[in-house]
Amino acid sequence: MTSYSSTPKTTVSNHFQKQMSQLLSSNITIDVKEFQKMYNNLYGITRPVNLTSSETTEKILANSSIPYDPPQNIHKAQFYRQLALDKIDNKKIVEKADKESKKEVENAIKRLQNKKLKKQIQEGQKKNLEKKIKMLDDNVQYIVDLYKTINDAREKLDEEARKNQQRLKNLRKESQENIKKIREDIILQKIQEKRKLQSISQVNIMEIRRRNEQEQEQNMKRRLEMLNRKKQSQNKLVQYHKSKIQNIKDQSVVDIKQQEETEEKLLEAQKILRKIVEEEEKLTNDMRFNEEEKYRMKSELGLVLPNQKHHASHYDSQGFQTPNNLSIANQNQHAQSNREKVSNNTFLTSL
Repeated sequence: MTSYSSTPKTTVSNHFQKQMSQLLSSNITIDVKEFQKMYNNLYGITRPVNLTSSETTEKILANSSIPYDPPQNIHKAQFYRQLALDKIDNKKIVEKADKESKKEVENAIKRLQNKKLKKQIQEGQKKNLEKKIKMLDDNVQYIVDLYKTINDAREKLDEEARKNQQRLKNLRKESQENIKKIREDIILQKIQEKRKLQSISQVNIMEIRRRNEQEQEQNMKRRLEMLNRKKQSQNKLVQYHKSKIQNIKDQSVVDIKQQEETEEKLLEAQKILRKIVEEEEKLTNDMRFNEEEKYRMKSELGLVLPNQKHHASHYDSQGFQTPNNLSIANQNQHAQSNREKVSNNTFLTSL
């Protein structure tokens, strides 16, 4: 317990003012409720006292010898406390107030230290937070730079992909054009080969047909020669029988049996002659058909000249070759055969 040399009232008041000046010099803001709590604990007041009410103010002013001066802000609580301390004369209350004031001062100092410590902690936390914020800013900047690098690389890759796609498109187009050109060349080459083969085949066909026609003509000529020889022999036979019949008529010898035999032989000779004529007509028609077919094939192949005339047949209506198709050496034989045929027809008509 602290001893005071002066009166308790003055000592407590000075001591409290000294403590309050220390608190005020420490820039600590004291609100009214906290000061009222300190006041109640200091003087042993269990019932809360409203220092700001009009009744309390009038009671304090009635027991006070100090003229009333309305306090302002923080000095209001100090003024009320000073008034209360001036009215107290009890030593016990003063000692208790001294003890409590020391406790309050210690508590205030502790609170101040706690506040300073809290402030230091807050400053440390603030520094740590600023450091973390700086690290976050650095990380954010690194992430931003990384994303920028990634975006640049992605744009570069996209640009290269577009270029490659365009290049691939151009290559596809070029390959399609090349394939089209190669196909056209192959088709043109095939057409040329086909035309060449067609021309070769046409030449071969014409050669084969020419040979076949020559063989057919030779065969027909041989058959005509055989028919002509056979016809000549039959004509000779007919002439023989005619002369024989004429001799019989001239001799006026009527031999019925011999005449019948002669007539039968004559009829047989006439039948043979008719067959020969029919075969000759058939052969003539075949030769005419072959000539027409040959002309048609030549015209289809474009082998007929514009000034070349078509002779449908080189055979007359009676089945004999015309002089245009015969050599000069065979014209006499042709005329003789025609005369013999006419005479035979006349003789047969007379019979």
